[in-house]
Amino acid sequence: MTSSASFDAVVIGAGASGLCAALAAAQRGARALVLEAGPSAGRKILASGNGRCNLTNINAAPDDYLGGGALVRAALDRLSGKQAVEFFESLGVLTALEGGGRVFPRAGKSTAVLTPLLCAAGEAGVKIETGRRVNSLSREGGMWRVKTQEGPVFAAKNAVLACGSSAAPGLGGSEDGYALAKSLGHRMTPTAPALVPLCVLEKGLKRLAGIRADVSLKTLAGGGAVSTGEALFTNYGISGPAALNLAAACALALPRGPALCEMNLFPEYAAAEFAELFRSRVKTFACRPVKHFFAGFLQETVANLVLDMAGLDRNARADSFSETARAALIRFCTAWKFTVSGTRPLSEAMAMAGGIAAEEIDPQTMQSRLAPGVYAAGELLEPVGRSGGFNLHFAWASGLIAGNSLKF
Repeated sequence: MTSSASFDAVVIGAGASGLCAALAAAQRGARALVLEAGPSAGRKILASGNGRCNLTNINAAPDDYLGGGALVRAALDRLSGKQAVEFFESLGVLTALEGGGRVFPRAGKSTAVLTPLLCAAGEAGVKIETGRRVNSLSREGGMWRVKTQEGPVFAAKNAVLACGSSAAPGLGGSEDGYALAKSLGHRMTPTAPALVPLCVLEKGLKRLAGIRADVSLKTLAGGGAVSTGEALFTNYGISGPAALNLAAACALALPRGPALCEMNLFPEYAAAEFAELFRSRVKTFACRPVKHFFAGFLQETVANLVLDMAGLDRNARADSFSETARAALIRFCTAWKFTVSGTRPLSEAMAMAGGIAAEEIDPQTMQSRLAPGVYAAGELLEPVGRSGGFNLHFAWASGLIAGNSLKF
């Protein structure tokens, strides 16, 4: 076999999982090479958290992920949110805890995460070559033959697929990893954009463009996924954490047709509790005109749309509500049905749902069950987390497991 060099491990992809895999392997004495197709390492790390890098979540738990249950459980067993903070502190990163368990570098910039990680990798002897797109991976003479598009061929005892997903193509997202995994016989579960805004069919919601509200969103098919948090209404649909976290479930359902969903404008109340609150409000403010009934209760533009959707005269008195009208208003407040017709472009997706089928990867080592000596980590694998640091956490964890499991 003609090759440029031979290594204990060749890691394909210099993102979060790839850098962690290479660092862990090198710290165990491995000769590790990272091949990155793009012009620089860690571009998605730099873009994460709007440039601040939400590097983990202190409360990371299996319920924060969709798909790949065994892989997620193993990753969290080996690296908790607290342990992730300790890992980065060992690299010199001071962290700050924010709402919802989100952890950021105290310096407030993603470079405060990437630079120490690259420094640690370099100090451990990791070699990184950028502008190296791997186009084939094959077994030859007891070694893995890693062929690049640019010409050089590398030999390795182990290969780590850390190529990421096709999300965010502007930051290097591609289907390269899918192709390499398939060439080894791996099955890919259906992929779909995740952490991406939703396009909504109902035009009435455009009237709410620019308004933010704390809501609960729920899919009415495919298991009834639920996401609670801030929604930002736009002229195409809904953005904000509540929508982003529901995107994967909606996108996976869309091949079967538009995805029907439900929005609760008062998620802090149980259904019966809200109904009682509403009826009590009708009694208390019986003389108010309908157009003022929601004052102090719902944002005015939202209230006006709710009233219009319910077909009510804004100038009528609140005590003129019929039982049918009251039921309609309660329904729009707590179970407002809308239809997701699609998601925003892949370029706006921060992650992808789906990937290498979880059952084909050993969760304790991240080694392929089909190709011994090949490991996989990060976004290329099936699980996807919600926003809040969960995807980066899985990337670090799965990369560290892979790097610590290589045999050389």
